[in-house]
Formats: sequence, C-alpha cells, structure tokens
Amino acid sequence: MTTAHADPWWRSRQPIRHVDPAVGAMLRSVRVQRQLRQVDVARLARCHEVTIQRLEAGTRAPSVVLANRVADALDLNGPQRALLLSVAVAHAGHSSPYRTGKIPPGTSVEDTRNVRDHYGRNTGTGETRPCAW
Repeated sequence: MTTAHADPWWRSRQPIRHVDPAVGAMLRSVRVQRQLRQVDVARLARCHEVTIQRLEAGTRAPSVVLANRVADALDLNGPQRALLLSVAVAHAGHSSPYRTGKIPPGTSVEDTRNVRDHYGRNTGTGETRPCAW
C-alpha cells in the first residue's frame, strides 16, 4: 500500500523564488572558468553543495548573506557581483527576523507583532512564552 505524503505545513508558506537563468549560467561559467567544483564553492561559501546546484539551476534565490558569500567564494566583482546581488532576497536566511529577532528597516511594529526570536521572545512586545522543551 502506497500513501502519498503531504508537504509539511511550512512548505506551503514558503514562496518559490525562481531567478533569472542568466544568473545561474553566469555562476556556472565563472565556477568552471576558475576550475572549481560545486562542492569547492559550497565549502568556501559555507553552505551545502545542493544550494550551489540550485543557484546554478535557477531554482533558488539566495539571501543577501549567501549571495555575498558565493560572490566572495567565486571572487566576483563589478557587474557579476551586482547581477548576483540583484536577485538576492533581503531579510531571508541568516538575516531573517525569525532568526535574528530584529525588525527589518521599513517594517512597522504591527507587521511584526507575532515575530519571535529563537529563544521564544516576542520581539514586537517583549512578551515571553515558556519553552516547550
């Protein structure tokens, strides 16, 4: 008996961000030109190899932090770095307000009333909730 598994609850809340295929092609050509493997770039950028694969395939948009790490790993400069940073998603990944507990600039407190940091503190009101574990 085969059962179909539904996607986890959080997957439906994550927007799918495809990027311009030219960005992935540029990343791949620079990587090949520098004679690096995807695993080498991933190690230098401190991310997983699958992340580099998805960036090159255009099925994942990087956060600003990841885009800078990949740009540094590939030694991108000028227009190439600008192209990669143009598709980067602000306040995602390591710079997410859910991870940092900081309210992004230009966001009102009402928008972040229920944002909690990784300690369970409500960053909008200062309220705390007990830890479940």
